[in-house]
Amino acid sequence: SRCARVPPASWLPILLYCSLSIATIFYDDCYPLWLLTPRNKGGLGMSADQIGINLSATACVTLVYQFLLFPKVSEKCPPHALFPGSMCIAAALMPAAVLVARLPAAS
Repeated sequence: SRCARVPPASWLPILLYCSLSIATIFYDDCYPLWLLTPRNKGGLGMSADQIGINLSATACVTLVYQFLLFPKVSEKCPPHALFPGSMCIAAALMPAAVLVARLPAAS
């Protein structure tokens, strides 16, 4: 056949990458809307200023991780273990956003 076949060992990384892409799309597009949505409708009811601070703080944490922590981690972990391990950590941390939403509103 003329179609290339995907080796069975490639399916897990492909599926993990698809999961990462979905999470990235959610964060970029849906997360700010969830922050803005009123609490009585399931959101966090934040103002535009609060959303900006939240996204800026997230960007700062990402920069620190990318430039300070990731180089050290990538030296110690082989690439074939680093990506799936990172995905597992991300999946474990995702529910934290739901827990934050259930905290009582600050007055």
